[in-house]
Amino acid sequence: MAIKSGDSKKVALYFMPSVDLTVETSEDVYSKDQAEMIIRRFFEDHVPKSFALQHEGKSKLDDYYYIGTLKTEEGNFRLTFFLKKSEDKFRIKQMRIENTP
Repeated sequence: MAIKSGDSKKVALYFMPSVDLTVETSEDVYSKDQAEMIIRRFFEDHVPKSFALQHEGKSKLDDYYYIGTLKTEEGNFRLTFFLKKSEDKFRIKQMRIENTP
């Protein structure tokens, strides 16, 4: 999995053209390329060790969501992402990487 390996380019392959992205305390809507750069910097600063999916489901709008724990050398983070169907493929429309309490 691209998240487990810290491969921002592979993660970005699944982004919608614009992504609602939260990384720690920064939050905004970014282009696919901007979002990839932000994720790359995060992975450089927080090298992933493992990712464990904890919960998944489907919203009333037929979007899928996944929640998991990303373990890094610098600590653990809660990772949440939402997928929306676009052109017969599911793409990431929102992604959150938040410090775990």
